[in-house]
Parts: sequence; structure tokens; C-alpha cells
Amino acid sequence: MQYMPRIQTALCSALSMQYKYDRIRARVSAVRTDAYLSGMQAVMLQGDGGLGPAGPLEIIAAGGLSMGDVERIKNLSVLDAHIASLYETVSDVAKDTVSDGHCWRRVLARECHDLLKDKIVIKRL
Repeated sequence: MQYMPRIQTALCSALSMQYKYDRIRARVSAVRTDAYLSGMQAVMLQGDGGLGPAGPLEIIAAGGLSMGDVERIKNLSVLDAHIASLYETVSDVAKDTVSDGHCWRRVLARECHDLLKDKIVIKRL
């Protein structure tokens, strides 16, 4: 068995021990474990009024990472790295509450900018 299905099974088992977590358990059990789910994000891309995730190609296109960028990444908290990854993970775990027709991505990009502008590495193309 693979890692993610095992973790999902164990988490659902733990959540099922308390009735008050039934809704959360149902959501966790509905998440696909055979697909990619992003984790922590250390570099973001400046967009229209907000921040979005920057992958390796965007980082390279923006000139790579400086030593200052590396130092900032080393000092980034786990919480802030998870906040930065919300742009990619929200649609994976909350498909029933978000859709491409809503402006949630724009709102989240702005909020990430406000929360992380002084903490995360930001690249511009």
C-alpha cells in the first residue's frame, strides 16, 4: 500500500472515534490519494494584485534564487509555507465549495500577498 492511502485510512480511523468529527472524516475520506497534492510553497510569483505559486520554470525565468532568497527560504515558517500553498491545495480539498467560475483565486492571491509579502520569496517575470 502507498503512503497517502495509509495516512488517509489512519486519519479517518482516528476521526471516527469522535462523532463531532464525522463531517471532517467524510471530507478526508473523499480526497483522492492517487493524485498530486501540493505541499509547502517557498517561492511565489507576483501577479495582478496578488501572489500565486512559482514553480521551477517560473523561478528560472525570473532569474533564479539569490543567496538572499535562500536565506529567506531557510527562515520561512512551516505555517507560512502552508499558507503559500493554499492557492494550489484549496481546489484539491474543497472542490464542493470552489469552482473556476468564482473569483476565489483572485481573493486568495490578494490575501496571500497581504499575509506573506514580508516573509516569502517573491519573483516577478
